[in-house]
Amino acid sequence: MEGLAAPEVADYKRWEIEFGLTTGSISQPQAKRPKTGNRPLSEDELRAQLEVHKALMRDHKAPAHAPADTS
Repeated sequence: MEGLAAPEVADYKRWEIEFGLTTGSISQPQAKRPKTGNRPLSEDELRAQLEVHKALMRDHKAPAHAPADTS
């Protein structure tokens, strides 16, 4: 088996360049995510995470659109 024909390889490399991909990036496997520790959180860490969560939820509760002005 000879593999891919030269014109097909050239087309593929042109396609990668056209879309701004690094050469060979599609054929390489994705990097694995780093492992995170699976440990119990301290009370202070839990409080900090809860405050961050509350702030995020407060920001998302803003109205999606302003009511139409009918006057």
